[in-house]
Amino acid sequence: MTELFISKYIEGSSFNKAIELYNPTTQPIDLAAGSYSLELYSNGSATANNSLNLVGTIAPGATFILVHGNASPTLLALADVTNNFVINFNGDDAIVLKKNGAVIDVIGQVGFDPGTEWGTGLISTQDNTLRRRSNITMGDPNPNDAFDPSLAWEGFAIDTFDGLASHTIDDTIAPTVTLEQTTGQTDPTAETTVRFTATFSEPVTGFDGSDIDLSQSTASGMLAATITETGAMDGTTYEVAVTGMTGNGDIVATVNANAATDTAGNPNTASTSTDNRITFSNTVPTVSSIIRSNPNPTSAATVSYTVQFSEAVMGVDAADFALVTSGVSGATITSVTGTDETYTVEVTTGTGDGTIQLNLVDDDSITNGLMLPLGGMGVNNGDAVGEVYAIDRTLPSATTVQLTDITVAGSNLYSFTITYTDTTGIDLTT
Repeated sequence: MTELFISKYIEGSSFNKAIELYNPTTQPIDLAAGSYSLELYSNGSATANNSLNLVGTIAPGATFILVHGNASPTLLALADVTNNFVINFNGDDAIVLKKNGAVIDVIGQVGFDPGTEWGTGLISTQDNTLRRRSNITMGDPNPNDAFDPSLAWEGFAIDTFDGLASHTIDDTIAPTVTLEQTTGQTDPTAETTVRFTATFSEPVTGFDGSDIDLSQSTASGMLAATITETGAMDGTTYEVAVTGMTGNGDIVATVNANAATDTAGNPNTASTSTDNRITFSNTVPTVSSIIRSNPNPTSAATVSYTVQFSEAVMGVDAADFALVTSGVSGATITSVTGTDETYTVEVTTGTGDGTIQLNLVDDDSITNGLMLPLGGMGVNNGDAVGEVYAIDRTLPSATTVQLTDITVAGSNLYSFTITYTDTTGIDLTT
């Protein structure tokens, strides 16, 4: 139902003549913008005897009526346009409707004179009213084929005007439906409920969760859909909420064909989509390692640790770490830098000898991009223990020197035993 067509034809007594046009589409039709015209072909003529360029706008589902200027007041009261040339036909004259010069509908047969009329009895073009049957949803674009009005028209007695200015056609069009991610839906997501929006081309009934196909999904679990009408509550817009995911993967939703019906009983076609896929992930981040970045043991005033996470995280700062020391005092965390999976923690070693260990203390402030906290919901389930630095600032010294095997009188044999307090850094070749 994409184009204007002739819905009624009145060839009555005297000048009671009229043509009704019907807009079966869902959009207004601007007659002038579409260069619509109506032409009269008299007595079997192959060329138009009169033509009329149409002006005006026909709303969706509305009609446009052309009436002879000398018709009865009843007809004239219904006229959108009066015309005494094209709307001056008899039973053997063809009427042609054109758009941009192309034929889109015709009554009669151009170039053929039927004598007095096409058809017989009430379903004929002379002294009768013809109404297009409701199952006819488009015009006849061939002006040269044989015309039998009984195939597409209903006939009524002369000067029957009731029903003029309105027309109905059978709805044989299946509703279409699109299914997309709902506006604002996070993707990827760790949410236990993900949402899509199903939008039908017209109001439907009978749409429920069993009409959603989730078989293409790769997320594990017992996935199920729940349907809730939303929007203007006119039967066209529905939220599709999917739950039951237990493992990582994609949720892919489609609406099955024949899921719902319009008011005429037409079932819908299967859904189309541009984005009906949502990625689900419930894997929580963890600490992979906290390792020393400098030599160990050390006497350095500052040391650093490299902290590696299982995935990119955010919210990492000094408050997430704690130092465990033994023997040293005044050790502090001075900075935390890094992005994604890798961070560096700088630590001053304070004073004294002993050990320093860096640990991570989980308070759920560290999360991944899906806002899943380290170790999962709950504090301390993401705690991690780091490596230990040995801090040694005491210089080694010799405490005992023992001389043995001394050879005198120039033999050059000397032996020493030296005992150090700390062997760190001792080079026996010097």
